[in-house]
Amino acid sequence: MEQKFNIKGEGNQAAGRDINYNIYGFDDSGKKIIFSPSVMAEIIDAIYNEIDETAPLDDFERPAIEEKNELNEITQDFFNHVIKEFYEEFCKIETFLKSPTNARYQKKYAAIVKEISGDVYARMLNGEKLQNMLPTLLNYAKLKDDSFNSEKGYWLQVFSYYMYVNCDIGKKKWLNQLN
Repeated sequence: MEQKFNIKGEGNQAAGRDINYNIYGFDDSGKKIIFSPSVMAEIIDAIYNEIDETAPLDDFERPAIEEKNELNEITQDFFNHVIKEFYEEFCKIETFLKSPTNARYQKKYAAIVKEISGDVYARMLNGEKLQNMLPTLLNYAKLKDDSFNSEKGYWLQVFSYYMYVNCDIGKKKWLNQLN
């Protein structure tokens, strides 16, 4: 289990400020988690505060979702009752991330995708199912970053399932595999 130390800067002559640092993060099954919930929280906070309109995802060229779900062993029931509920919000994230004014968040998003996708793929190769991992990642972030109140917790879910639907995490069908 990750240990987080918070040392208040009040009266702390050496630091003169609060000091926060983390020592190793593990999920409920004891596997190491390798992403920073605070970075995800920052991106979600920006999306939450700066987007109010939806836009269509007209360039969303991915395999049919049924094929993607089969490749990643996402059941139709899980998809219909969990992931599909967030489709309208995915447009907001897509719009936000494509805006040139949000370049710093695009870079942070790319970094967090790299952190999460490698871990997710390795765990899938070991037989874990993506639809079981995603809630674990969400729970980890909620436990480790108290800024995910109920509204931001909702956006954490949206963000995580967007990463899946956008083909940023999970197994992919590469162009050289298409015939």
